[in-house]
Amino acid sequence: MSTDSIRFHSREDRLEDTIVSDQSPAARADHTSKVGGAGSPSRLWQLGTLVILTLAVLLRYYDLARKPLHHDEGINAYFVDRLFHQGVYHYDPANYHGPTLYYCALITSSVNELFSPANELSIVSMRVVPVLFGIATVWLLLCLRRQLGELGALAATLLTAISPAAVYWSRDFIHESLFVFFTLGIVIAAVRYRETVGTKYLVLASASVALLVATKETAVISVVVLLLAAFCSFFYVRARTRVANGYRTPRASGRVGAAPARVRFHGRKLATISLALIAFLVPYLLLYSSFLSDPAGLHKSIETFKYWVRAGTTQQTWPWYTYLGWMAEADLPPLGLGALGAALVVWRGQDRFAVFSALWAFGSLTAYSLLPYKTPWLALNFLVPLAICSGQAVTAGWGYMRSSGNERAKRLLITLALLTTMASLYQSIKLNFFAYDDERYPYVYMQTRRETLSLVEQINNIATRSGTGKQTTITITTPDYWPLPWYLRDYKFAGYPGRIVDPKETIIIASEQQEPDLPPSLREHYQRVGSYPLRPGVNLVLYASNRKP
Repeated sequence: MSTDSIRFHSREDRLEDTIVSDQSPAARADHTSKVGGAGSPSRLWQLGTLVILTLAVLLRYYDLARKPLHHDEGINAYFVDRLFHQGVYHYDPANYHGPTLYYCALITSSVNELFSPANELSIVSMRVVPVLFGIATVWLLLCLRRQLGELGALAATLLTAISPAAVYWSRDFIHESLFVFFTLGIVIAAVRYRETVGTKYLVLASASVALLVATKETAVISVVVLLLAAFCSFFYVRARTRVANGYRTPRASGRVGAAPARVRFHGRKLATISLALIAFLVPYLLLYSSFLSDPAGLHKSIETFKYWVRAGTTQQTWPWYTYLGWMAEADLPPLGLGALGAALVVWRGQDRFAVFSALWAFGSLTAYSLLPYKTPWLALNFLVPLAICSGQAVTAGWGYMRSSGNERAKRLLITLALLTTMASLYQSIKLNFFAYDDERYPYVYMQTRRETLSLVEQINNIATRSGTGKQTTITITTPDYWPLPWYLRDYKFAGYPGRIVDPKETIIIASEQQEPDLPPSLREHYQRVGSYPLRPGVNLVLYASNRKP
């Protein structure tokens, strides 16, 4: 079917016709082979999006407080607690990460306060922030229907919706879900701007860059990778097109508006650039200056890279192939299909967005693999573009099966897709609701053990029996104590010296490694209640005073 024979139903579809008409004949043929790439959404699309979004919501939101806060969540919760109750937040470059997460949690916690008059923060009110951004990332992928085709977009979205990694880190109160959403937001807005030259899309892209920078210092890696991917994909596809056309310069289309004039620098373009600059500066300045209450935060937002470079080369160092091993064990479908899709689109060299996605995915993977510092949640930065490349592979595979007319192969492909989906869904459910603190799983990294909640319960019981309640005195002698400050935040006389001191308080919490060095008076006047694992390699010991009041 030729491009001219397609009936379009909207302005968006007429625009698609213009874009496709400027491509090579091979690219147009490839584009029109995509399932549902243009025109009104099919019933498959409507049903698929409903099912996928429902899965994304259930997997991310259900029983959100089930898993105890881990070390980083406890620190993040401390910042939000201070911001919520005292209205104070000052950006600290030594904390590495930006303020976006905390102000978003302030919004959700303030909304929660309307329904909870106790004026208390809750784990759910904070964790709902990454949940919402994780769901929004899944929704954003649906905006690539025209680029991937219906089947490809559904495949990319489904892989992200049920990915064990994407779900696991969307249920943690950390920055990564926000970071991935803003990165994808830049890409979607840039694609729309390239298609329409619409001012609003350039403004959205610029605002997304600002929010990305205000979320994590690793924004510099993502921005550089995106720029390099856009630059290389442009020249690569252009060179391949010239080769396919016998080095002839493509004749400009005669359609009105087919080639928008982007060279002339006139008043409208100046206004567009000015709006985009404002869209970047306003959120950046407001967030890092704590809404103008701490102007020094702007300077600190630059100073943070000094701390980040030191941490990125000296802390949590792993071999270069670590991410490949983690994903092969827990997220093989997007890794395997993504690699296949990336190789296919680069080999064809016809679709600029497809080549860009491949370079984005493996550029991010390469950048984070070469960086000595590695943590599992950073894998989200290349999981999403790998899912997009997987959509390309699914579209190409289904198109080949349809053209070959091999019904047996089609049924086999559908069966494999169903089995892969069920396997990923099973892994995601098992990890997020049952094995969330089992360090044998690659994504369970320094996670607080569920027994920590039993420790907190024992502390509350001792405080109740002693009759002192929240006025009970507590000393934590171990330097490894997060997230206990969050769980013990109502105990005003809880101290964290991080070293062995002469015991006087009602409750003493030490590490097992410290027990041999505890003073004799503790053994005489305190009862050892029990030992509780905090996280791998760290076991806490609870002592309660046996002195009579």
